[in-house]
Amino acid sequence: SYENLDGFYANHGPGPGAVASGDGTIASIAQSFTPAVSSSIKHAYFLMRKVGSPTNTIWCRLYSDLGDAPNAILATTGSVLGSTLPAYNYTWVKFTFATSYSLTAATKYWIVFYPATSSSSNHYQLRTDENSNFSQANHYARQYSSSAWNLITSVTNPGSRPDLYFRVVCEQDTGAQ
Repeated sequence: SYENLDGFYANHGPGPGAVASGDGTIASIAQSFTPAVSSSIKHAYFLMRKVGSPTNTIWCRLYSDLGDAPNAILATTGSVLGSTLPAYNYTWVKFTFATSYSLTAATKYWIVFYPATSSSSNHYQLRTDENSNFSQANHYARQYSSSAWNLITSVTNPGSRPDLYFRVVCEQDTGAQ
């Protein structure tokens, strides 16, 4: 058997917290990561739930990094209907890139949750890890509001930089095994 976790980046916590997205104030939420080896991103997951009854579609986008914030859109996943999410329990929502996007080792990227519309009564909440358990140093979450990518503030650990609960799954040529 063969196991290589170089193409899997994730934060499963544990840690308390949640951040709204698509609520009329916060448009998108982003999490940074840096692949250890060159590979191709195929799936991204966020631990999330709906608030109210959103009926819009939601996506995940891959962004480049500039100045420690998301810069340019590199790839977009297929959409998921917001109405299919649970209202009370957080669940892992899977977003799949139709075509894998090649990632370069040691380069910072951002996965971004993107709702199509915004509503104060029908939006989404993504789980945050305010204890910052993600194993990659100097990586954290940002939120897009007021035309800028701002740090997410921690309620339980002031001054810290929370991470999202997320997963990034990559593909890699295993012919070299």
